[in-house]
Amino acid sequence: MGKWLIQMLGLIPYLVSGIEQIHGEAKSGADKKQMAMEALNLSANAALSLDPAQAPVIQAAAQLASLTIDGVKAVYNAAKDAKAMPPASGTRAAPGGFSAPGS
Repeated sequence: MGKWLIQMLGLIPYLVSGIEQIHGEAKSGADKKQMAMEALNLSANAALSLDPAQAPVIQAAAQLASLTIDGVKAVYNAAKDAKAMPPASGTRAAPGGFSAPGS
């Protein structure tokens, strides 16, 4: 059961990204989080129906999922805010993006 829950948590960034791409600014952050939690609750309810004895583990994973959604959303917001900010004076982006050291 534990491996399945860890794999579910790995899907959270994709879930948040999909909701963000579909709804963008049309929905509030709270509404988008609720959508993500509802999607994850479908999985949690399915797991509970298969193995009710795992309820404490599944509930703990749901709490972790909520925190993970908040963290992923914070990264998206920070990236969006950074993209909207003009570069500091005297700086410019490196041509060609990132490159490996020594290349």
